[in-house]
Amino acid sequence: MEKFIETITKNKWLFGAVFAVIILFGLGMRLTIIDFPLWYDEGCSIAAAINSFPFGINDYLWNHDLQHTPFYFYILHFIMQFFGDSEIVLRASSIVIGIALLPLTYIVTEKLVSSKKVALVAMLLMSVNTFQVLYSIEIRMYPYVMLLTLLSVNYLIDYDRKGDISSLVKLSIVNIVNPYFLTGSIVWNIAQFIIYTSYLDMKKADNKMLKNYLVSCLVSSV
Repeated sequence: MEKFIETITKNKWLFGAVFAVIILFGLGMRLTIIDFPLWYDEGCSIAAAINSFPFGINDYLWNHDLQHTPFYFYILHFIMQFFGDSEIVLRASSIVIGIALLPLTYIVTEKLVSSKKVALVAMLLMSVNTFQVLYSIEIRMYPYVMLLTLLSVNYLIDYDRKGDISSLVKLSIVNIVNPYFLTGSIVWNIAQFIIYTSYLDMKKADNKMLKNYLVSCLVSSV
């Protein structure tokens, strides 16, 4: 199996074909269950999104669903406005984001381990993972949160390797936006801060790099 994967990664055209097949296979798995009956939380998403943008949605969440932040419902509101409110349409919007996770998983994994073989396997596992498949068809914010979290990891890796302000700005933007899709994303931001500052301290990174990261975290927490 390992030799087969290695053969794939060494052949540009074969690699591209397998890459595309994984995406299409992941898409196929999601489409086979796209007409699964709506469940309660999806109904809550629709109930929030049908209100006026932005104050009607904000008011609804404040009075009926205080645990959730509004950005996903803003997006869902405009999807409903432009494309209709059928279950297929609303779930398709989640599938688009869920499929975008697959190449992003490859990119982030390849950066972490410097191995196309491992990255391709990680992408394949993401395409068939039960939770990812199910979340990808839900009229909920979870695919967006996962996408933003992976982007956060991606930009953190870039900053750690380059030490550039551009990567840090992108990281800050993603970490600011994510909690507006799901309140619990604040936990991710805190965990990332604790782990990465500890890592910088262990490897004795230069003070400027640590200082810039701390400023970024301060901005993200405001």
